[in-house]
Amino acid sequence: MSAISGIYRSSINEVHKQMANKLNHRGKGHFYWRNESATISLAGNTSSHSGFFTDGDMVLAVDGKIQNYSADDYLYPADIAALFNAKGEAFLQDLQGSFALLLADDNDNLLAARDNHGIKPLYWGRYKESLCFASEAKALSGLCQNIEAFPPGHCYYKGKLYRFHKLPQKPSPVETLDLPSTAEQIKDILFDAVAIHCNGAANMGVFLSGGLDSSILAALSCRQDTEVHTFTVGFSQSQDQFYAREVADYLGTHHHEYISDLTEIYEILPSVIYHLESFDVSLVRSAVANYLASQQAAESGVDIILMGEGADELFGGYNYLKNKNPVEQSLELNKLLAESHSMSLQRVDRMTSAYGLDVGLPFMDSRLIKLAEQIPINYKITADKTEKWILRTAFTGDLPENIIWRPKVEFSQGSGTADVLSQSIQSRISDSEFAAQKKISDKLILNSKEELYYYRIFHQYFPERELAENTCRWQPW
Repeated sequence: MSAISGIYRSSINEVHKQMANKLNHRGKGHFYWRNESATISLAGNTSSHSGFFTDGDMVLAVDGKIQNYSADDYLYPADIAALFNAKGEAFLQDLQGSFALLLADDNDNLLAARDNHGIKPLYWGRYKESLCFASEAKALSGLCQNIEAFPPGHCYYKGKLYRFHKLPQKPSPVETLDLPSTAEQIKDILFDAVAIHCNGAANMGVFLSGGLDSSILAALSCRQDTEVHTFTVGFSQSQDQFYAREVADYLGTHHHEYISDLTEIYEILPSVIYHLESFDVSLVRSAVANYLASQQAAESGVDIILMGEGADELFGGYNYLKNKNPVEQSLELNKLLAESHSMSLQRVDRMTSAYGLDVGLPFMDSRLIKLAEQIPINYKITADKTEKWILRTAFTGDLPENIIWRPKVEFSQGSGTADVLSQSIQSRISDSEFAAQKKISDKLILNSKEELYYYRIFHQYFPERELAENTCRWQPW
């Protein structure tokens, strides 16, 4: 985990330093490169320059882990630079993994790109006549205009923005498949993805809710040659802590359980929303528990954290999908995956980076995404409305039956955050207050007192109206 930032068509050092300084939490030790046309920097927790490469007039800064489609090994920045020299911007089609990168070539052109699904963050905006780029919006806030998330699967080069990767637009056809073979492929890919993330880690962590996805990752982690720590955050008598404890005992992990309360939630909310860069109700609720879990993980000294984001989008884990027909379900899953960069993946990145943690998302492995796209929807959400059926089937026997078949519970519900926050905030904002303040602009009308409460905090840190209007909000149809 690291941070990249840059200014193109300008070498205003003081402005760039302001941007970079707002990203210090993502990694210590800044590496700078500057010429007359651009300034690029990287902050990383690694002692080497593995995310930064210079060769004469070329510079490359990378946040993420990149693989070549034709190889299993991770590519170093020098390898990526060599691909660019050989193929130009077409090299992006050879890459898989999670990445955001800035590259200045020897002709004073700047290339910016972001991975296919937006696992790694990147934002851009304008400062006078210059383009500015940064890993988080906060680095641009107060300096730039027209701040937006850089679109996933896109590249900016030679003054043009274009897509180098296209997400599927049509639902998978309902066809038969070999169930045992497909289930085994799911297990094999996830095992390998976990192994890749664990490679070289003396100890690793899993954020464990006791639900299916995190329990699978904990089980696969325990098969690696590393010490496994699991972390659970809850509130008094929340259901996650009981299920997580059962899984941890079953697998024999070093389990860390943290119980919070309403007083602490209100104390950390400003920091949570500042790092999250959102006021979406669902996102903030879940982010509170993630933030506290990240704090516990950082204090324990684990090398990397694994999280289960991506499984719901790939295998149909959202409860509201059960009330739709198969075609609608497939279309909605495509939409959820396409928007995950500004929802669940944003939450994961910001809450872990707040404590400088490296995070791995095995369910977002490109091989698993490709396989999931080929699985008919009725193997994901069955006629009896069992969600993530094929994923549950694949890991039957690896975990206790009540964990394998535990119904999906939204993270904020399982941890208890949702009820605690929603009920408390209702008494803090009157009906008349909400009616008078819910309309921020013609483009942004808040839906609840809880959302207004979060928006007030958000606005203190990010006063630009465009940032609020561009904030993605959970609106399942």
